[in-house]
Amino acid sequence: MRFKLTIILLLLNITLISFIYYIDKSANTEKFFTEEGNLVFQPGIVENCDSLIIENKQEQLTWKLVRNNNDWQIEKPVEWPANIFAVRRIINQLTFLEKVTEFDVDDIKKSGQSLSDYGLSEPNAVISLINNNIKTTIKIGETTEIGRRLYVLSPDESRILVINRDILDSISIGLEELKSQKIFDIPLFEIQSLNIQLYKPDSVTVQLSKNENGWSFESPIQTEADTSSVIATINSLTSLNVDSFIKADYDLQGLTNPSMRLTIQGDNRKLTVKLGNLISENKRQKKYYGMLENNPTVFILSAQPFEVLKEAQVNLRDKTFIKCNWDELTSIDIEVSDKMITLQKLETGIWNVLEKIDKGELIVWEADSNLVQGIINAFTKLEVLKFITDAPAENDLEKYGIKSPHRKITIHADKDLEVLIGDMDFKNKLRYVKLNSEPYIYQIKPFLLHMLKLNALHYRQRTLNEQPTSAKVQKLTIKELNKGITILAQDFDVESDNLISTLSDLDDKKRNAVVELLNSIKTFEVKEYLRYQFDEEFKLDKKTNLPWKYRFDAVILLPSGNGKEIVNKTYFFTDRVGGTTQYGGSPDDDLTFTLTQKLIDALFTVTFTPESIIPDKKNKE
Repeated sequence: MRFKLTIILLLLNITLISFIYYIDKSANTEKFFTEEGNLVFQPGIVENCDSLIIENKQEQLTWKLVRNNNDWQIEKPVEWPANIFAVRRIINQLTFLEKVTEFDVDDIKKSGQSLSDYGLSEPNAVISLINNNIKTTIKIGETTEIGRRLYVLSPDESRILVINRDILDSISIGLEELKSQKIFDIPLFEIQSLNIQLYKPDSVTVQLSKNENGWSFESPIQTEADTSSVIATINSLTSLNVDSFIKADYDLQGLTNPSMRLTIQGDNRKLTVKLGNLISENKRQKKYYGMLENNPTVFILSAQPFEVLKEAQVNLRDKTFIKCNWDELTSIDIEVSDKMITLQKLETGIWNVLEKIDKGELIVWEADSNLVQGIINAFTKLEVLKFITDAPAENDLEKYGIKSPHRKITIHADKDLEVLIGDMDFKNKLRYVKLNSEPYIYQIKPFLLHMLKLNALHYRQRTLNEQPTSAKVQKLTIKELNKGITILAQDFDVESDNLISTLSDLDDKKRNAVVELLNSIKTFEVKEYLRYQFDEEFKLDKKTNLPWKYRFDAVILLPSGNGKEIVNKTYFFTDRVGGTTQYGGSPDDDLTFTLTQKLIDALFTVTFTPESIIPDKKNKE
């Protein structure tokens, strides 16, 4: 019994659900047919139309728009791409255009009225849709007295429909709004080439093409382009808008014989713009007349991106002309005539400087890694400031000092590059340069030549002598040679690390100076090397004699296997020459050099105002 009751309840539920579904479906179906029956245009007519014609009788203006795949083009009153959003708004409103009510034309005629009473004999606007040569038209008449709606004559002209006036607002859109403001609508990722034809003052064609490595010039020369600059220029072109459309007068506007013709080639399409006369000379508001190829419409546009293209082979050219894999750099040769300096990188990453001297003897020093890195950085950042010639004649090589260069630099990396540094252009303060493997002559900043000196000492490690960290300075003495006096004679407790107590009799300024002298003795650095030799009498040049004024002696205690080893270091210094220059020499190393600023300042503090002067007994006797 209980089982039968369950079956009966289940059947009743199924029947009830089926009834509800049927009622709901019937209601939705009725609603669908009711809504569809209220539409002015039958489904598919608007959304599938090939052309849309809007005749504004009040303004006596006819717009004809033609579908081109998914885009729309204006054919009348001008030929121009349409603003796709404005067109879609009109299409959308026409698709869902509904009537509020309707009545038969025959009925109004029976009542003594005519189409003119509703403004439909001479309508304010006419909208026509063409699909496969089949034309569907509605005419828009006057506004209703109540509700501010519109009278519309149906496509078959048998009924007068009453609709909301939203559609009139849509088709009353200004022509400038209906036109697309974009000139180039090819997206950046599709663009494959730029072709720039210049006619004034000379006829030149510049061709740029995209490749797997970026962008390059195909003509008038074949060389690499600055990809980032090309992309920036293309972006400025594709974002360029029409300022305004004007009536065509091709001769007056310079479009019969344009100054430039720019073609942007995409994957499957291309666009060409012709540039006419300059309208405004104002640098911030330069504008040109322009028109698209095979399109009669004339417009005004900004000059900014086209100014770059006028000298594209300069503005868009890759200005980094030294290209190699710097991670594979092994050596740099610096030479002129028969003299050569080589900077050589060891497997450890340390750099050496090599030079052949008398009788072919090779000298090798550890190079200053900071200085070498500075040279490498200068090469990697080196840019062309001016392109002089792309096809130099033999007399050009002589004229610019390339035939007998001031320096020939050979960079040994993944490939060998020879850089020839020529004469100076004193007017522009630039220097001529050329790669031996390429015909082009450039101009660069002149600083590179000053870095590439033909003196091996220039590249030598600036630390002349370095003591181990365990070394202790036992005594420091400074003598003024011309007066025969000892300015400083200081003993230090090598068992103590407290220098402050050892120098307690000195004021803070002099104490700090002595500490700096101690640091200099342990790690003696020079600012710049002058020559390989040390002479008892220092001569800066043939005319300038600078006698040694100070003798600087240090007694250094070094730990060794046998206990302790004593090392004596002696340096000679001239008087200070200006605020930043003082010369020194090392008889032990047979070298002459200039001092670092720290050492100059410390020596000056100690020697300028001595508080105690100890006579040199040997000189006194």
